[in-house]
Amino acid sequence: MNSTKIKRVLLTAVLLFSISVNIQAQDEGIATEEGPPNPSDAPVDGGISLLLAAGVAYGIRKQHKRSQEK
Repeated sequence: MNSTKIKRVLLTAVLLFSISVNIQAQDEGIATEEGPPNPSDAPVDGGISLLLAAGVAYGIRKQHKRSQEK
């Protein structure tokens, strides 16, 4: 393995690890006298991490094909 390929694999691993970190866009709310917080609140990160992972996979595939053509 050459050093650029090792760097790419390492960068990809770091990016995929950082995607898996649980980040909440909204706090859980504070229970009030009326009852518990609204359960319909959803974090914004729902599909963004999947789209980002798909983009990374697509980029790796495209780069792999480009390197094989040379």
